[in-house]
Amino acid sequence: MVFRLCCLASLLCMGLLAQITGSLTGLVRDPTGLPIQDAEVRIDAILTGAGRQASTDERGRYHVPGLPPGAYRV
Repeated sequence: MVFRLCCLASLLCMGLLAQITGSLTGLVRDPTGLPIQDAEVRIDAILTGAGRQASTDERGRYHVPGLPPGAYRV
């Protein structure tokens, strides 16, 4: 019984300590709707001001993984 409780407590602590992240994906186009390749995209966390950069691919797409929860300005 004690062993089960210790294992359960360990699993709960590991779950609470697990980092939750998200990602941001988007598309950059010009006014005519054509994709813009190699555009620089900046993502800034509103509360902390921490920033990340990404570049668009040949289809104008960008993807930024590993973002902590929060509000961002793109």
